[in-house]
Amino acid sequence: MKGLKKFLCMSMVLCALSMTCVAGAAEAAVVDDPALAQAGSGETEIMPMATRYALRNVAITSSGRTWRLVDGDRAYVITVSNTTNQQMKVTVTGGSPTTFYVPANSSRSVTKNNAASGTYRVSFSTSSGAVSGTFSVRVSDDNLV
Repeated sequence: MKGLKKFLCMSMVLCALSMTCVAGAAEAAVVDDPALAQAGSGETEIMPMATRYALRNVAITSSGRTWRLVDGDRAYVITVSNTTNQQMKVTVTGGSPTTFYVPANSSRSVTKNNAASGTYRVSFSTSSGAVSGTFSVRVSDDNLV
């Protein structure tokens, strides 16, 4: 019985090793496949989308704020957290102007795709003139969903 257990254990170890080798060989075959585009070969490559914050968690003020959408960037998303007890009007100028409203004590994000490079300005207002909260602007080199 002891000999049978050793034989079964050795058989299982050999099976596991052979499966690992087969999986490694299959993976190597895929990597070396000449049908796949190689970097710099002029073939179409899938590149990851690059996003970054132009402004992050900035305090909202009545004077607003500017940021720059550089060449190569195609989109931005602005997220506004309104901490007032009133609806807040948000106006973005530069490129094609955008206006949206953020309800009292809530947040809202607005995405602008196919945006032109250049300087953008965001301004905030309420019916009483009191503004508070934070906002962020994230820019991307590709359209955002």
